[in-house]
Amino acid sequence: RTFVPCRKRKYKPPLMHYGWSAHRLKMLKLAEDRQLTQMVSYMDLDHPDFHDGPGGPMTAPEVDDVDTVDVLVFTTAKQITPNPPPNLQLALVTNAPNACLFISLYTNYEPEPVSEDFIEKFRVALELGKPQWFLDDQYMVWTETGPCEF
Repeated sequence: RTFVPCRKRKYKPPLMHYGWSAHRLKMLKLAEDRQLTQMVSYMDLDHPDFHDGPGGPMTAPEVDDVDTVDVLVFTTAKQITPNPPPNLQLALVTNAPNACLFISLYTNYEPEPVSEDFIEKFRVALELGKPQWFLDDQYMVWTETGPCEF
């Protein structure tokens, strides 16, 4: 109960996410296998014909890792239920194994109940282990205000 925020306490706990560390390469492979890869191109600032304004030369398309994993997560969730958990999100949690992307079902500040049935189906569909609690990268210390208006 220490990490559950309470208005009566002077200091609010750090933000904790409950979910899974998303191994980037594994998630990208699953997305590719399911034809969910998201591509992105950028204005090529180094191109000799570059000029300010729209319509300039573009870089070759490349995989957008975060968008790809995001589409994979939400497509998978919607295949399980038409109303996925409201706080489902990708979070940055670099202290998790396989760092960076973390699939968060909910946080200690938004403890929405998620059915065990959904968690199990989602876990199996994305080949994940058991969900765990991880500390958020940005809001990792005790403060008087907490990570949000609480």
